[in-house]
Amino acid sequence: MESLSVQEEANTAGKLKAEKTSSLTEDLQDQVCSYAAGALIGSDRDLFETEIEQNPELLRFTAELLEISTRLMINSLPCISYAPRSVKDKVLKRVDALIALEKAIGDFSVKPSDCLVLTDSEGLIFWVNDTFSQMCGYSMTELLGKKPGSVLQGPGTDPSVVSRIRASMSSNRRCREELINYHKNGRPYRVSIDINPLEGHDGATCGFLAIEQEIKY
Repeated sequence: MESLSVQEEANTAGKLKAEKTSSLTEDLQDQVCSYAAGALIGSDRDLFETEIEQNPELLRFTAELLEISTRLMINSLPCISYAPRSVKDKVLKRVDALIALEKAIGDFSVKPSDCLVLTDSEGLIFWVNDTFSQMCGYSMTELLGKKPGSVLQGPGTDPSVVSRIRASMSSNRRCREELINYHKNGRPYRVSIDINPLEGHDGATCGFLAIEQEIKY
């Protein structure tokens, strides 16, 4: 990612906000700025994230502004020792994954009924949609930073399917499988999973998008 000065990043953010006035209301733009700055908390943040899921233009604008704010933060650090390269790389990969998510929703023809899980390149969850939470019973807060299998798999989950999924993700390949997961209340359910690697700005895998549907008989 090309390094820009703090002033250049700020100018870019201003131009980006100005460019969106025709498609997003001023109120929505202000909410995005508050969200990117971490000023939206609690129920306000939850409501805004629900709105992001339903509005691709809002999702793209939010992802772009998050990228700019993250780069501003990193470029303004006085010394690299305060933010190890590994930490910076992880933050920027997650920004890449958010941007790639918006593109993937179009590329994979995601439907409102699809259950979505976004992980980083290590397979750790950092976003799910409400439909996924309704299917499994866990909120996004309960899932953040965890691998899906560590929370959802149980005695009825086929180990061979899990092995194939791990092998595909390790090789950054798309995979489609069916397996048994477990609801928070202990109820088993069968789910179809379509796991897609997401490419960052540098062409490397920055995360994975899992598109899931419960199989009901």
